[in-house]
Amino acid sequence: MESRIIQIRIILNNLVNQSAGSPRHSGRGRFWNQPRDQFITGPIYGKIPIVPGHPDRSFLIKILEGPAENFSRMPLGGPYISSTDLQFISQWITDGAPDADSEFLGEYSQQS
Repeated sequence: MESRIIQIRIILNNLVNQSAGSPRHSGRGRFWNQPRDQFITGPIYGKIPIVPGHPDRSFLIKILEGPAENFSRMPLGGPYISSTDLQFISQWITDGAPDADSEFLGEYSQQS
């Protein structure tokens, strides 16, 4: 079982793979593929991508819902994120944006 952060990376990579443009994101490209702390703190376009516990204050959620703070909805030109995937990412942020989920760690430690 993949942790939620891995699943989120897959969602975002698939979304960008389907779009017409290539991600620039302040020169950081697919910033969500960076280590968790760099992913959540950014900055991207001078904004904090993830505010753990607060999806409503997280720039990533704002631009995925779009438009937000003078930025177009992302990814530019679509296709846009499904409401199910957006809710999944929002819940992960609400839960503190963990790097690994306890159930994932439990399964991993049992296999060692």
